[in-house]
Amino acid sequence: MKKFCAEFIGTFVLVLFACGTATVVGCNGAEPNGAYILTALAFGLVIVAMAYSI
Repeated sequence: MKKFCAEFIGTFVLVLFACGTATVVGCNGAEPNGAYILTALAFGLVIVAMAYSI
């Protein structure tokens, strides 16, 4: 059960922050190249933050 909860929380945080950033940047009308960089940075930072929280 502990592994299930950890997987759920990790996936939830990744989708909430990284995909949320992609949605906000995409709907904001930002420059396409900047949107790619911000989205990639958000995904990377979420993964690093989750790895350091273990």
